[in-house]
Amino acid sequence: MRVIISKYHAYTNTRGVRYSATDGEGLRVYVATELSGDQAHEAAVRKFCERRGWHGELVGGTIVRDGAELSRAWIFLACGQVKPVRIVIKRTQCERCGARLVRGPGNYLRCVACGIQYHDDL
Repeated sequence: MRVIISKYHAYTNTRGVRYSATDGEGLRVYVATELSGDQAHEAAVRKFCERRGWHGELVGGTIVRDGAELSRAWIFLACGQVKPVRIVIKRTQCERCGARLVRGPGNYLRCVACGIQYHDDL
């Protein structure tokens, strides 16, 4: 099983809209396509898998933090089609003061400003 991350890249002065896919091990594939949304992300991931020589099932979905879509994550399994899932990052800031949370001892998140601890229920 492998995790593949796909991202949308907005146009620049020299390039149009692109989508990329990578597994964090050095290979990154870019796709400029007329497709949009999930279809464009899937096209980038399929091209990535083709370059790696992988054939099989992909399970994918959206990575969301604080209600905003960050990118798409895909899990490469072993044979066939794409099924949508939703990945949600639940806590990133303190409920009391709004400051950033960092990993504390054990299974806790700790506020950098006020020190409140939250149980990591991700």
